[in-house]
Amino acid sequence: MMMWKNLKILLPALLGVLFFCGCWFSRSAEVKYYDLKALKSFTVKPGIMVGVFVNRSGSGNRILVKDSSYMVRQDPVNKWLLTPGELVTKCLQLSFVNGGGAAGKLMGQITVFEADLAKNEFIFGGNYRFDGGTAVDFKFTAPLAGKSAESVAAAASECVSQLAEKIASEAGK
Repeated sequence: MMMWKNLKILLPALLGVLFFCGCWFSRSAEVKYYDLKALKSFTVKPGIMVGVFVNRSGSGNRILVKDSSYMVRQDPVNKWLLTPGELVTKCLQLSFVNGGGAAGKLMGQITVFEADLAKNEFIFGGNYRFDGGTAVDFKFTAPLAGKSAESVAAAASECVSQLAEKIASEAGK
């Protein structure tokens, strides 16, 4: 009887120690954060005041990867430094230089911001508008140089650069 009582105490204690050691010594993957590269500067006349680009892509700050035509997963280790909306807003704010005149307000929404591994490309889509005008839809793609997070960030930077060029060309009209 005494042995059974000791076993009831000893078994949970041993399991607890094993569980603790397993959690303590397991290696967790280091989370890596990625930013978009700086865009070239555009001097636009009249100027552009960049408002917020709202993120509706569903990615939060995790990099979205589309493995097949229906399955999209969040990368557990590689993340964006900011949400896609904040990344795009920051890049556009830094790229437009006021060339004089009253600044028009630019704002938009991001609906797609993901790497499509089946097509080997990054897809960036959404819409933008100036001063409450009509929304202009956009969709840009850039090839992935590989399946690494670095190549995803480089392709995403290329797509945002394409958007900046489109906006700069339309602002001058």
